[in-house]
Amino acid sequence: MLQEHDASKSQLLSDHHSILKNCGSGFGSVPKGQAPITCPPQVVSHSSIDTLHLSLFTDVSRTDLLDKIEKHRELARDQELEKIPFKYFSADFNVHRSGRRFFTYQISTADTHIFFNRRNPHGTFPTCLIEIGSQSSWNPGVFEIFKNIESYFQFAGIEILKHTISRVDLCTDFIDQPFKKFDFGNVEKWICRANHFGVFYSGRIASGISYGKGNLILRVYDKRKELSDKKATAKQEFFNHIWQETSSPVTRVEFQLRREAINELRYGAGKQKIETIYDLLYAQNAIWSYCVKHWARHTAIAVDWENKNHQRTPVSDFWKMVQDVKFLKNNPSDIARIKTKKDYVDAEALVNQGVGCLLAASACSIESTDQIEELLDIASEHLSIRVKNQMKCRYQELEQKIQTVINSNRLSI
Repeated sequence: MLQEHDASKSQLLSDHHSILKNCGSGFGSVPKGQAPITCPPQVVSHSSIDTLHLSLFTDVSRTDLLDKIEKHRELARDQELEKIPFKYFSADFNVHRSGRRFFTYQISTADTHIFFNRRNPHGTFPTCLIEIGSQSSWNPGVFEIFKNIESYFQFAGIEILKHTISRVDLCTDFIDQPFKKFDFGNVEKWICRANHFGVFYSGRIASGISYGKGNLILRVYDKRKELSDKKATAKQEFFNHIWQETSSPVTRVEFQLRREAINELRYGAGKQKIETIYDLLYAQNAIWSYCVKHWARHTAIAVDWENKNHQRTPVSDFWKMVQDVKFLKNNPSDIARIKTKKDYVDAEALVNQGVGCLLAASACSIESTDQIEELLDIASEHLSIRVKNQMKCRYQELEQKIQTVINSNRLSI
C-alpha cells in the first residue's frame, strides 16, 4: 500500500465513476472511463486521458514475482515467442521475452504494460513502470486500471512505497469538425510558448500539426485519417463506439506532458503540486486550462507580431470550443506554472565523483575492512585540511575558480 494513502485518498479512485455519472456530459451516454466535458451544444466532443505513464518504487522482496517472470522469459525464448501467458496476477497477463532499458522484466495485459527491475526500492531510481495505452486509457480508464493494479500488488505482497506521473496525454475529439476547415497549418495563426512547429501530411494532404517538443507538445490532427493510414481496424471500431458514429470527420486536440512540465504546474486555491494519480484525478481541468489558454492558442486571424498587443489577437471559433472543455464539472480550473531554477552544472554528479575519490584516498590510510568506520573521520580530515589550505595560501585562485562555476551554473541575461 502507498505510505501516504490516507482514508480520503483511498476513496478517490473508487468514487471516480460515480463522479462521472453525477456530472453528465449533455451528449448522451459516456463510455466507462471517459471524462464528460462541456462544449457548445451543437458540437459533439469526447474527452479523456489518452496515455499515462507512472514511475513507482515497489518492494518485491517478499514475493517470487521476478523469479517467476524470469522462468517464463526463458520459456518464451526457448519457444522463439515474443510473449507467453502469465497467470501470476490473473489469466489476462503475458510475459515478454525482453524488457526495456533499465527494466529487465515486462508483463502486459491489452495495451497496459508493467516493467520491473531488481534495484533497491529505497534508492533514487524507480523499480517499476506502468504504461497505460490509448484504448485502456479511454475504457475502462486510467484510474480504474491503477486501482486494479494496486489490488493485484497488494494481494501478491508487493508494496508500493511511492509513485509519480512521468507522462500524461490529455485529448479531446471534436466530431464532424474537419481538420482541413480550420487552417491549422498556418503558423501565423498560432500563439504558442514553443518554437518548434511542424505540419505532417497524408500523401499530399495536410492531416496534422505539432507544436513544441520535449516536455510539452501540442498535436492537432485528423484522428480518423490517422487510424485509416495505420490500418488499425480494431482501434477504428473501438473509437467508433466511443464517438457513437462511424463516418463523420474527427479532429483531435492533444497535449503530451512529461514529468518536467507537470512538476512546474500548481492547481487549485492551495497551489497543489501534481505528483500522483490522485492529484491527476482532480487536476485534469487545470492542466487542460493551462495548455489551451496560456501555452497555446489558435487565432481567428494572422498574428501581428510587430504589435506589442499581439496577445489580444482573438482566438478562432474552434479554439473557443477547445477552451470550453471541462473534463469534470467539479474540478478546479485555476492553475499556475512555477518555473524552477535551472542548474547548468550537474552538482550531484560532481559530489558523487568527489566522494568516490575522497573515499578511495582515505582507504589508503587503513589496513583492513575492519576499519571502514574510520573512513568518515579520515575523509573529513583530508577535506578540512585541503580547503583551509586553499583559502589561506591560494585565496585569489580559489575565488576565481568558484566564480567561474557560479557563472557556468546561472543564466543572468
